[in-house]
Amino acid sequence: MRTSIRRTAAIAATVIAVATLAAPARAEGAYNATVAGQSSPTPLVALVSSSVLTVDVVNLPAGVGLYALHCKVPADPRQPPTVCDASTDALAYLPADAAARASVAIPIRVNAEFYGANPNPTGTVSPRESVDCRADTGNPRSTTCALYVLGAGRDSANPAYLRVWPTVFSPVKADRLSDEAAVILDGTEVLGKALPKLVKDQPVSFSVVLASGQTASVSSDTCSIAKGKITALASSGTCTVLITSTGGKNYTPLVARQSFRLTPPWGWRPLGVRGSGLEGRDLLGDRRLAVGGLVGVDDALAGGLVERAAGLTCLGGRRGGVAGLGSLAELAHRRLER
Repeated sequence: MRTSIRRTAAIAATVIAVATLAAPARAEGAYNATVAGQSSPTPLVALVSSSVLTVDVVNLPAGVGLYALHCKVPADPRQPPTVCDASTDALAYLPADAAARASVAIPIRVNAEFYGANPNPTGTVSPRESVDCRADTGNPRSTTCALYVLGAGRDSANPAYLRVWPTVFSPVKADRLSDEAAVILDGTEVLGKALPKLVKDQPVSFSVVLASGQTASVSSDTCSIAKGKITALASSGTCTVLITSTGGKNYTPLVARQSFRLTPPWGWRPLGVRGSGLEGRDLLGDRRLAVGGLVGVDDALAGGLVERAAGLTCLGGRRGGVAGLGSLAELAHRRLER
């Protein structure tokens, strides 16, 4: 069941707007979350390009799960955030548990730059956006991005579990190198402009190596990418793999794509079409063309949430009965099943 976060985000916006104020006092034994000892809404400052932070949670009630997300703050702070980082380890999900927890730690990677996606799409293709959290908002009391912690499932609109920390990143040099991606399919690097072939339901080893040494985030429309394999989900047309990186001290972020031609399994043919001895030869010929399609930078790509080869961070607890933030829960659960 998809749960709207509109009401929650409106509350979050209010928290961000008063980021310079002291956090209100809380009764001893009440739920709370802090980052590096800082309470919401204290800004997190002097962050490096990619920082692994820990959200320390205390007194989490039974039956309550949490999400941690790093998002672009909306232009209208009363609106929900619609551009969040979904790259490797940048979305954290803590499933609910039947027992209350006195303390629990949630690690999350916070990036200064990311190719953002809507964490709660409404069914249509949501536009993607390259985000630079170092960008000046023109308002000294606000930041471009913030780290959100909020309840999952039925608690996603509960302000009791909402915490927000504006994020401030250290500057980087202007002459960074452009990152590059090498796509490895079935042990061979993809080169040229030809479309490599993928046969429906037949997994092939797949990996992406970045010049920066970072871990690439990958997603696709009609292909499944999991556990170092890519699998065609259709027997015709093409599938396009979106490849992104978050940049860093020495490299700028990358947005690239690699397309594949989808074909039916061996021996398959439409009803009414008789086989021919030439069919096997054609397929073998196609196999020899299974390297091609130069990865090119394309900042105008659109698609669903970035899928990560390493999967979402999922912490202790049980996954049963937790459904919140719509696609975020679905994405997290798919990662748990891998």
